[in-house]
Amino acid sequence: MNYPSLRKFAVALGAATLVSFGALNAQDEAAAPDSTTLLKDFGWFMSQQIGQLDLSDDEKAAFVSGIQAGLDGEPGPENEQAAMMKVQQYLQGRMMEIQAKKSDEFYAELEANPNIKKSDSGLYYEIIEEGEETTAGPEDTVKLNYEGSLPDGTVFDSSFQRGQPATFPVAGVVPGFGEGVQLVGAGGKVKLYIPPQLGYGERPPPGSRIPPNSVLIFDVELLEVNPDAE
Repeated sequence: MNYPSLRKFAVALGAATLVSFGALNAQDEAAAPDSTTLLKDFGWFMSQQIGQLDLSDDEKAAFVSGIQAGLDGEPGPENEQAAMMKVQQYLQGRMMEIQAKKSDEFYAELEANPNIKKSDSGLYYEIIEEGEETTAGPEDTVKLNYEGSLPDGTVFDSSFQRGQPATFPVAGVVPGFGEGVQLVGAGGKVKLYIPPQLGYGERPPPGSRIPPNSVLIFDVELLEVNPDAE
């Protein structure tokens, strides 16, 4: 985010806001709301993005006053580029603080749940069904159904939704998932809470819905260990 001016930043923020809510369908377009309704909705969408900063009442008032000043034609910062860099640094720091706080709260909830265990590596897991006595090893191949989601409930991958189990080597997945599928036998079910260092860390798959440094939650149903490749 290296924008040369606040104007470009606002345009980019507006575009990102609208894209995040998806394209309008034909029914929405047919309704043809007037410009005041559209602009009010646009303002609301922007507020949802800014709302992620967990602003105080005074901070909300400062943000609104800045928008009003711009709409009224008042001059902006004397050095827009320098001001934008300071705003960017502030927002990044603010988001990091919020994410750290949410992570602490999330892990505290896991720690307080007696059904959830923590391995030496830092993987949190809950065994729903043990399954057969024989479990997979690190060199084995497994066949399973799974659903991956983020702590906010966003599903980013699901073999259940595809209606097709997945088959892959235990060593061919992120460390937390590979460790987790070895905790139950065929027919078993386990829920995994994978911290970033055992997941994708700062580099999630390109184009995925997974933000950097995300906790990954997987519901896993192990179907077979070392299934017939044919």
